[in-house]
Amino acid sequence: MLSLRAGRHVVSACKLVNAPLLRCLLHTSKPTSTFAKDLFLGRFNKEKVFPFPDPLNEEQRETLTMLVEPVQKYFEEKVDSAQIDKDAKIPEDVMRGLRDLGLFGLLILKSMGDLVLLNTNYARVY
Repeated sequence: MLSLRAGRHVVSACKLVNAPLLRCLLHTSKPTSTFAKDLFLGRFNKEKVFPFPDPLNEEQRETLTMLVEPVQKYFEEKVDSAQIDKDAKIPEDVMRGLRDLGLFGLLILKSMGDLVLLNTNYARVY
């Protein structure tokens, strides 16, 4: 085991050697920074993952907003999620409200007038 004094000598010796030569001697690769490696080391580098590419054009974005906002408002104002979890049953008035919002007919065949949303868009609505 190295003593503190010996460790300091090793550190000062390494400062004298340039980094590429030191990597060659230690058989290590050039330092790289990947999102997963940074995450493992406790660093969150959001520039590597954001902005996530937006697959929607303006018309699709407006359609999605028109679908999401009423559903979000309905759940915020009328649905008691904690009570549903406690009872393990969805009340009929909640189901009726979802039906009135048109959520039961959102996924239908393209030939019958489907909105043709992306899977991520359906997930946002539901």
